[in-house]
Amino acid sequence: MAASPIWCLDTSSLIVIRSQFSRDAQKLVLDGLGALVDAGRLRFPREVVTELERYEGVDNPALRWAKSHHGAATQLRPSLEDVAAVLAEVPEVLDADKEGVEEADSYVLALAYRLVTDGEDARVVTEEFKTTVAKMPLGSAAGYLRIPSVSLRTMLKFESILEF
Repeated sequence: MAASPIWCLDTSSLIVIRSQFSRDAQKLVLDGLGALVDAGRLRFPREVVTELERYEGVDNPALRWAKSHHGAATQLRPSLEDVAAVLAEVPEVLDADKEGVEEADSYVLALAYRLVTDGEDARVVTEEFKTTVAKMPLGSAAGYLRIPSVSLRTMLKFESILEF
């Protein structure tokens, strides 16, 4: 088991916090994720915050958390060349049926790709594993690129933040 992977967090994993955890557990999860951001071990691209803003409701702890950690978590930004490289390999990670909406998936994947290319142990955290006709899920696209991908619950277990 690797000692200190760098986690690349997808929007889907932040969205499920509200539905999968009690309020007390949500606080533990978000505090644990914040500690990983502070340690430089959890990152996400700016596009994750933009996606979360589209899901904004009366109570959106994931959006508040992402905005409060935005600066530290997005310091390493994937280049357009990195995005183009991953899309050349797995263009199906984008939903061809969505118009006018920029998805974070290719940026999360490009961020992990850049870290792996730089010799880091990067892993994608996503809830997207179900293949549809229109789109390859982020977890599968990461696997295709030989980048490990896990669900949020699995990452929380790995980091001893919360058992399930």
